[in-house]
Amino acid sequence: LYPRRCTLYVVHFIFSDTVLDVKIRTTGIYETSFTVNGLDLVFIDVGGQRSERRKWIHCFSRVTAVIYCCAIDEYNMVLEEDDNVNRFEESLFLFQSVIEGFPSRIPFVLFFNKLDLFERKLPTHPLFWYFQSDIDAKNATDVDSAIDFLWHKFRDSIADGRQLYHHCTTATDRNCCQAVFDAVRTKIMINVLKVVGI
Repeated sequence: LYPRRCTLYVVHFIFSDTVLDVKIRTTGIYETSFTVNGLDLVFIDVGGQRSERRKWIHCFSRVTAVIYCCAIDEYNMVLEEDDNVNRFEESLFLFQSVIEGFPSRIPFVLFFNKLDLFERKLPTHPLFWYFQSDIDAKNATDVDSAIDFLWHKFRDSIADGRQLYHHCTTATDRNCCQAVFDAVRTKIMINVLKVVGI
């Protein structure tokens, strides 16, 4: 463990101080280092497409926490690579695969991104249309209950009792991103202090 240094492994996440309104598909691996309130952070952004995943393996060492991003509005969309696979289901499958690669002491933070798009889409594309085999989807009719339904899909996929936090984000909303980042930073620091025995 490096003093005053946290390494976050980030899946499907684009972070920038200056550009929030641009979506760029991540190919390869990008490392960004910066300091916030005396804490040195390293974000590692990796591409989420199937063809990019084999490149991740060497990023798994020295990780303090994992931020996993899921575009919450994609529950009714299919993959570009395979139009028979639902994007949310693929994201859940990928999450399960990623989480297995880390010891249970590593906390995961799940970002449900694109909350603004989800809020607009849900009234005209109810969850139960896309999760017909899940009886709970019929009750997920408003934004809060729909988020709770999707959150439990992730929560229920974890067998080892590890810490999993979730936040809803809109990456183009700076205030939202700042509040979420502050909350996540606090959770990560608490976990780091536990790991080093302080």
